[in-house]
Amino acid sequence: MDTDSRDRDTPVTFSKEESELIRQMVVAPGADVTCPRCDTALESEVIAGGGSIQSVWELKCSECRRTMIVRDLPH
Repeated sequence: MDTDSRDRDTPVTFSKEESELIRQMVVAPGADVTCPRCDTALESEVIAGGGSIQSVWELKCSECRRTMIVRDLPH
């Protein structure tokens, strides 16, 4: 069986410093939000909230399997 081991790995969180860099990218107008470890574009997905409730987003790197949770991404 030739399965990519990343399919079985549990994602881990970014470090405090990496998370701060991502937060700075998120709030910068027009900035690309990329992984501070591997420079891959981060994927985003609403995991809670929406509408009149504050949205909660998961930002994740598909390459190095890091993830973080943020509230209310700017539009």
